[in-house]
Amino acid sequence: SLSQILLQVELRGQCNYRNMKERQEVREGLFTMILKNSCLVMKKYQYNDQFGFAYPETWEVGNDGNLISVYDPENGLGALQFTLYEVVEPSGIDLISEFEDYLGDRHGHFEIQTGGDFVYCIVKDEEGVGWRYWLFIQGNTMVFATYNCEQQDKGKEDQEVERIIKSILN
Repeated sequence: SLSQILLQVELRGQCNYRNMKERQEVREGLFTMILKNSCLVMKKYQYNDQFGFAYPETWEVGNDGNLISVYDPENGLGALQFTLYEVVEPSGIDLISEFEDYLGDRHGHFEIQTGGDFVYCIVKDEEGVGWRYWLFIQGNTMVFATYNCEQQDKGKEDQEVERIIKSILN
């Protein structure tokens, strides 16, 4: 099948010859995402007409209403979750203020970073669990994304998580 061929190409590193700029090539519902001279075969998940994302072919998606979980069932170390809220007037929402309220209730020290249409933060809780948070709006949907893993696993799934997030925010 095409997905097996794309996976073999990825595993052999044969897509590294391609353009170093980020781009996507779509084939039969799967596509290869090329980012900084590396590639990953991705699937597309569409929640509604305003929110969807790409995720690694070997990962799974679980949907429980407005909570979507994305994880590697075989080798996963953490979970990326999206909580979706329908908003009536998205232009009236102050993402930084909303983010500060949420983080202030859970973490003593945090530093919010902005990235244009989203806010982002990385923190570690008292139990040593590493957390990454994002907050952004897609159409009339406010999306709160979280990723967590044990401190000793920090960074091991960053490439996959970043690609999922980039598939939404680009």
